Amino acid sequence: MDVEVARRGPGEFQFVHVAAELVPAVMKAGFNEHDGHWCKRFPADTPHLDRAWSNFSRLAEPMLRQSAGLDPVPWEAALAEVCQRLNAAGVDWWLGGSTALAIRGIPVIPGTST
Repeated sequence: MDVEVARRGPGEFQFVHVAAELVPAVMKAGFNEHDGHWCKRFPADTPHLDRAWSNFSRLAEPMLRQSAGLDPVPWEAALAEVCQRLNAAGVDWWLGGSTALAIRGIPVIPGTST
């Protein structure tokens, strides 16, 4: 396993172990090095904090691997899902950022810095 996470108290999410190749992605995600681990702190009364922890603990490794460019970002499937949900809800929306560029054929990979 390249990543080990832990939760300290209600509002601190930690990377206890991170493979060296993933450290830049941890830093990019806004985690700070502290006492031998990487952490991000949230107020204890942050809404949906338990759900956020559940998602974080389940998805931390793929998130870092995608951010580091080691695994592909499934942006096309995610965009299709977003389009379906927004259109079904009657939301008037538009696409911006790197995904808008990729849709138009610009050689970028949404969700990464490349």
